[in-house]
Amino acid sequence: MQINFWGVRGSYPCWGAGKDTIGGQTSCVSVTLSDRHSPIIFDMGSGIVDLGRDLLAESVKDITIVVSHFHLDHVMGLLFFKPLWDKSTTITFYAPKTPDVMTLETLLREKLFCAPLFPVPFDQIPAMCHFKTFNFGDEIDLGEEAVLNSLALNHPGTATGYRLNHQNKSFCYITDHEHSVEYNDTDLIEFVKETDLMLFDTMYTPHDMLSHKGWGHSSWQSAVEVAKKACVKRLALFHTSPDYEDEKLLEIEALAHKEFSGAFLAREGSGIEL
Repeated sequence: MQINFWGVRGSYPCWGAGKDTIGGQTSCVSVTLSDRHSPIIFDMGSGIVDLGRDLLAESVKDITIVVSHFHLDHVMGLLFFKPLWDKSTTITFYAPKTPDVMTLETLLREKLFCAPLFPVPFDQIPAMCHFKTFNFGDEIDLGEEAVLNSLALNHPGTATGYRLNHQNKSFCYITDHEHSVEYNDTDLIEFVKETDLMLFDTMYTPHDMLSHKGWGHSSWQSAVEVAKKACVKRLALFHTSPDYEDEKLLEIEALAHKEFSGAFLAREGSGIEL
């Protein structure tokens, strides 16, 4: 199982002096399995644009995208995802059914790929698009021994955490989540238990969390706490604030690593093999 980070920031893309080492694109992670040619993509923030160029160059024609939620920083990159504009490509989108929230297909057709935000309506997209919806807790068979499970997270409008199991390896994608003992702490610990790699929302420092309570994000301290309780093997600090420069993020990484030796900062363009 190969995990690659294409976008690691939260809220909005950022760039400039002090932000060129960790990267400034928003959420997008690809998982490539040993017996599967095309990757499973988690979220389609601005980081998916560079991934799309690579997939097109490699002639990958069958693509799976799993979406955590519909906030702009997690869907903005799809507009410029090159395989979407290739008529020989098939894309299957997975997203949960959530109360009082439109489906992903409706969002794309009626909100994103339409005037005045975008000039091309969704019906004119060349690629073949399929939409799969599911309920929280459903076990989803992605084929070739890849199984996906989901968990509701603590985020405004709801977000979805995922666990991907393939053969004897596992990867957990837990972003846009405000961790607290009061909100499904027991369920979350069980969900990520003993995973090989847990990616976790670390948008803020513990100090900044004091002024951002209720915003739906966590700190590196919460991520380490979950990692320890769940006995995960490695922890990727993810969805970091676009306001933090590289120097500050490297300090956060050092603090987290001191508390949990398996912790590291997700860096755009990097990867890890499980």
